Amino acid sequence: MFFLDGLHLFEVLLRDFMNAERVSHHNSMIVMHDCIPVDMRMTRRDRFSSSPYPSIYPEEWWAGDVWRILPILKKYRPDLRIHCLDAKPTGIVVVTGLNPKSTTLADCYYDIVTEGLALDLSKIGMQKFFDHLPVRSTEDYGNYSNLSKHFWL
Repeated sequence: MFFLDGLHLFEVLLRDFMNAERVSHHNSMIVMHDCIPVDMRMTRRDRFSSSPYPSIYPEEWWAGDVWRILPILKKYRPDLRIHCLDAKPTGIVVVTGLNPKSTTLADCYYDIVTEGLALDLSKIGMQKFFDHLPVRSTEDYGNYSNLSKHFWL
């Protein structure tokens, strides 16, 4: 299991994901933190910059722009199994079905970064973003039999 919770920048998380997958095994999983923001304010790239978006959540609920990895992985790596969990404050994403031999992301890294940074969540809309995720309750994963059901242990 790899737990990725770093700089909160899309291109860094993408690189961390590629490196983790490269040394993974068929039953490995990559767990990513902060990819499911609950409002626009927490998606700014610079944690200390001002935001035009109001929020009811505490200032420390910051996700950066790592949300971008989800539409990118869905587009470039449809072979992956992506599980989005509603863990507060900014979600947990578990990725299985890893392939250490895949070079798709590395081969296109700079183009993918350009494409990912062009994504604008304010134009996509929070609801549309969530509609494409299937976010599940963490309670669905709360015991061994449910874990087995979701992750084929």
